[in-house]
Amino acid sequence: AARQSIDAYGNLYIKLQNAGKDFIKTQAEGLQVTDTLSKALVVGGASAQEQSSAMLQFAQAIGSGVLQGDEMRAMAEAAPQFMDVLAKAIGVPRTEITKMGSEGKLTSKVIIEAVKKMSGAFFMNGGLYTDEEIDQIIRPHIEEHFLNKRDEGHDIK
Repeated sequence: AARQSIDAYGNLYIKLQNAGKDFIKTQAEGLQVTDTLSKALVVGGASAQEQSSAMLQFAQAIGSGVLQGDEMRAMAEAAPQFMDVLAKAIGVPRTEITKMGSEGKLTSKVIIEAVKKMSGAFFMNGGLYTDEEIDQIIRPHIEEHFLNKRDEGHDIK
């Protein structure tokens, strides 16, 4: 959780695990995707509220199967660097990302696979947590949040 609400980070992780279950095979992959987006939002200078909103929009896009429309605009505004690196990971110019979105080509599978390739792009920018700090500080909070959601009856695998 790169300087944002643990709750927003945990919620994104859970939503991605459920919505992206066909493309996110392990908890480690879910954390990788969540952390990459989290770091991109910090690097992009988004406020905590903007970060939470963008995380929600991203999770909704993955859940709907495609990144387009409002979700696309929210991501472009809150995380422009994320969109730049996403384009590079997909192998298209940045200007093509919006077009791909409007054509329904930014599917959940395309996005998740690209984000997996992007994980190192935002590492240690802006004084983010190290992997060791994530293991010691962040992961226990996510696991606790995860267990609470499970205890509340959410379908968590």
